Amino acid sequence: MPRAARLLAACEAALAAGRPDRAQSLLQHAVSDAGTAHLARRLRLQGAIHIQTGRETQAAADLLAAARAYSPSERRAARDTLLEAFQAVLGASWLGGDVTAPTVARAALDLPAAPGPPDPADLLLTAHATQVLQGPEAAAPLLRAAVRALAEPGTGPSDVGLLLLGLIAAHELWDGEAFRALAARTVESSRDLGALDLLRVSLHAVASADTWFGRFTEAESNFAAFRELVGAIDGSGRLAEGSDVILLAWRGLAEATRAAMTAMDVERSGQASGGVRLQTTRTALAVLENGSSRYAHALAVARLGYAEDPVYFGNPALVEMVEAGARSGDHEAAHAALLRLTPRASAAGTPWALGLLARSQALLADGDEADGLYRRALGHLRTTGVRTELARTHLLYGEWLRRRHHRGEAREQLRTAFQLFSRMGAHAFAERTRHELRAIGDRTARRTPAGISGLTPREGHIAGLAARGATNQDIATQLFISASTVEYHLRKVFQKLAITSRRQLPRVLEQPATPS
Repeated sequence: MPRAARLLAACEAALAAGRPDRAQSLLQHAVSDAGTAHLARRLRLQGAIHIQTGRETQAAADLLAAARAYSPSERRAARDTLLEAFQAVLGASWLGGDVTAPTVARAALDLPAAPGPPDPADLLLTAHATQVLQGPEAAAPLLRAAVRALAEPGTGPSDVGLLLLGLIAAHELWDGEAFRALAARTVESSRDLGALDLLRVSLHAVASADTWFGRFTEAESNFAAFRELVGAIDGSGRLAEGSDVILLAWRGLAEATRAAMTAMDVERSGQASGGVRLQTTRTALAVLENGSSRYAHALAVARLGYAEDPVYFGNPALVEMVEAGARSGDHEAAHAALLRLTPRASAAGTPWALGLLARSQALLADGDEADGLYRRALGHLRTTGVRTELARTHLLYGEWLRRRHHRGEAREQLRTAFQLFSRMGAHAFAERTRHELRAIGDRTARRTPAGISGLTPREGHIAGLAARGATNQDIATQLFISASTVEYHLRKVFQKLAITSRRQLPRVLEQPATPS
């Protein structure tokens, strides 16, 4: 094998191991050796390096150029590179560079798949190109087909680009179960392969899904593992800053959530990349403000996402905008968001999507129509694992019933909401629910904070794994530490939580509400 080809192979290995600095050095040596040979492969590697170092605008340009540089006989490699270019333009969405999502989408549709049954990569590329150029209603059947293909036994993403776009497809469809299953499978396979960058992405995805499902202790553990891994990869941990903002918002941690938004504004003013991070942070802030009954503030931040209407990750802001507009009295804003949400949620057709749609419609309806819509929303959401939104729907329905003086029914809905919020640790929403209960004379105490709040991130992560039944050796293998180090941390956990064995961990880490 010529020296340049060996250097390129080493560059690929360095990227898989999460070493973009090493990959860049190897690539520079390969360029000097190869001349014009291997041009497409070199451009593709340069684009991958830019993605890992947070320079998505440059990555998009390099990856599109790489896809065009492949010969006609290398159609598979060209289409895979376009998938990676989609990953880059999603991150760079606010910069408006020369290579945008429509640019990549047109290139994808101009390069159709080879004849024969499409594989998951082909389905994903066509689905996302259709989403960008024709909208979510046209893309939804294609996105569903791609997610189904990825869920087939023995089928799994082989690189970060395919993983990310599979996760994004599930997210656009409000398919939380598929999202977490895909991410969890990739965590396992990336650990087996030692693919640290893939592990980084999939850990964050699992943590996000745990948050939606109301498993905040597990989410905190996985976000902690994500941050540790990012710090090990880039040395600074910069790319992990604010990564757990959606968990912070659902926990009602106002100062930390707003600090993440401030940091994002500072980063944005410096023209750094991170369009997906921006939309996620905005949505988190809107969740926090709605949970804290600061509806005008929630509406202001949700309007920003509505105005930009990014191709991806803009839908959650519509749900927040409907509630904020309805509760703040700006029904015009609420109706505008609902008008945009309706065809998208209907096209997705998942119980999560239909539940959010029915709840949003109920917020702007009245009488028997609103009652039926709230009940329909609960029926859909009960079939999902998304406990956060199920609890929120019980709260909204209970608030509506109280205002119509149906005290007994309101009490039932509000008590259910309070139990759910308290057990998961959604403190702002629990407090909002408690005020509603007090208004009908029901004295329900504040929740006792979970014991995990006194643990360090490493201790919390290990405690969460042990609570789910992992042995010391299992934990050591997952975290790349020794079993004796695990035992040391567990001793500290037991001391802080005033327990004597790991059998007590599940009870202590998920404490129920206590009466006053």
